[in-house]
Amino acid sequence: MEREKLFQNEISLALQVVRDILVENGLTTREEFREKYYKKIDVNDIFTEEEKNEMKKLF
Repeated sequence: MEREKLFQNEISLALQVVRDILVENGLTTREEFREKYYKKIDVNDIFTEEEKNEMKKLF
């Protein structure tokens, strides 16, 4: 597996673990987490639109 894809999978898995912990402890819902994640991506100027769309596909 290429290194970039492996890194993306690792990041995606880490985010899923964090999300699951927050949801299990009643601190957020999956929908709220997804909305906040997408907002952070959208307002970040260091990513191109293509990169933003790819990041959203990870979650």
